[in-house]
Formats: sequence, structure tokens, C-alpha cells
Amino acid sequence: MTKNNYQRWAFLTIIAVVFLIGVGSLVRASGAGLGCPDWPKCFGTWIPPMSVDELPPEFEKSQFNLIKTWTEYLNRLVGVLIGFFIFVTMLLSLQYRKEKPLVTWFSIAGFILVAFQGWLGSVVVATELTAWVITAHMVVALIILLLLMFAYYASFPHVPMIYVQTKERQFLLPLVIALSIITTLQGVLGTQVREEIDILTKSFSELPREYWINTIRDKNLIHDIHRSFSWLPLILAVIIWWKSFRSEVHKLYYSYSVAVILLIVVQSAAGIILSYYSMPATMQIVHLTNFSLLFLAEIRLLQLTLKKI
Repeated sequence: MTKNNYQRWAFLTIIAVVFLIGVGSLVRASGAGLGCPDWPKCFGTWIPPMSVDELPPEFEKSQFNLIKTWTEYLNRLVGVLIGFFIFVTMLLSLQYRKEKPLVTWFSIAGFILVAFQGWLGSVVVATELTAWVITAHMVVALIILLLLMFAYYASFPHVPMIYVQTKERQFLLPLVIALSIITTLQGVLGTQVREEIDILTKSFSELPREYWINTIRDKNLIHDIHRSFSWLPLILAVIIWWKSFRSEVHKLYYSYSVAVILLIVVQSAAGIILSYYSMPATMQIVHLTNFSLLFLAEIRLLQLTLKKI
């Protein structure tokens, strides 16, 4: 099916938001969240300094780290670019305002949340990386993804299609709903574990990474719950795949069931590496970026399960 300008741009924007989440995870994993101690400028200028000697007098030299400063600055530049992408998406969505108003409203809501996300970014800096604010920052990014995805799929012409027969739907729908809820809860628990680690890193930043994760693993109930229930989404996904394999479901539905399993396997593997191999920064990036893809895949699978004539 040929895509129009809105659909092409919206799809590109969804990919860009996932990329931004990956960049944000890089900032967090590298400890560059306060690479720029002020907002919206960076060390009082629109282009950050390249050396300590270029620092304005009101900033302490100890605040400056070239790599962390430019990592955070590039994260902000990418954020501005994504904001532009979503703004264009919103403008292009106006063509649907009468025929399919939900496309326009979802796109407008996404743009409003991007503006809110920018403000929230300033709060992150102002509160010096308060854990719950960082978590809220991530949750808003996921909501933006959802809105863009709903708008994108709602923009296509309605073609009567049954992806899952009624009999199979009665079996699959509760499983897909449970999978989506449990994965979301796992994501929330994961952010709580990360918040506890952030507290440790502030208090014991001089200690190696293995101290942080060992402390969390040995004494944190949330970590235990997060780890113990990590196999449940995989079990549910395998049951959904097996039922899809044995039933007459649409090939697109079957493909999504396979994709969800693969993404869960990657997510679980990244979690195991984080827990038992001293939290390598690269795995933190994989863990968070892959979760956003898994989140979208499961929501799409839920959409296809519900869709019928």
C-alpha cells in the first residue's frame, strides 16, 4: 500500500523517537545527565565549551567533563530535532481533521506532550537527576510513542480484515492483554530498580559498578520481584505464538507473535547481563531501547487481536 506524506513522516517520527530513547539511555548509562548543569543553555552558552579554560566564571571547573558535556548536549539537539519531526507530523495530520479526526487529535496530543517533555527535561536538570523525575521523563516518551503509533495506524483506509478468528480470539485476547499489562509493570519495576541504583551511585560513586548491583540484588525486594517475574512474559508470548502457529491467523499476526518472543529474549538476556556482569553501559542502552520496541510490538499485537469486521 502506497503511503502518503503524513504516513511516511509519522513512521519516520516513530523511529526517531525510539532513537531518542536510545540516546537518552546512553546519557543515563554514561552518567552524563548533568553534563550540562543548566538548561536550556549549556554552561551559560548555546554551544558548550571545548575545554575548562572556556568555562564562564560562574561555573566550577569540577562541573566540566568534555565527553559528558557533549553527550548531554547532543541528546538535547536530538530532542529538538524530534520536536521538529513531531511538529511537522502534527501539521500534516490536519488533512485528516474532518475525515479521521482521531489522527489529528493524537498527533496534536503528541506534540503537546513533546513540549511538556522539554519542560520535564529542565526539571531533571534543576532537581539534579531526581530519580522519579527521570522515570517520569521515560514514561512520557512511551506515551508519545503510543500516540504517534495510534495516529499512524488510524490514518490508513479502513479495510475489513479479520486477523484472528472469533474462536481463537476468545483464547488469545486475555493472554495478549495480560502480556501487555505484565510487560508494562515490569518496565515500571525496572525503573524503580534503576532509581535505587541512581541513589547508590550518588552516595558511592567512587565504588565499582559491581558494588551497586550486588547491593541491589542482595537487599532490594523490587529487584527480586522484577527478576523473578521476568520469565512470565516469555511464557505468555510462547503460548500466544504456539496458538497462532496452530490456528488460522493472518500471517501479519503470526509475524508479530514471533517478533514479541524475539524482543523478550533480547530483553531477558540484557537483564541477565546487567544483573550478573556489573551493569555494562552498553547493555543499559540495549535494555531500555529494546523495551520501547517490545512495548510497541505488544500494543500492535493487541490492536490486531481486537480488530475485526
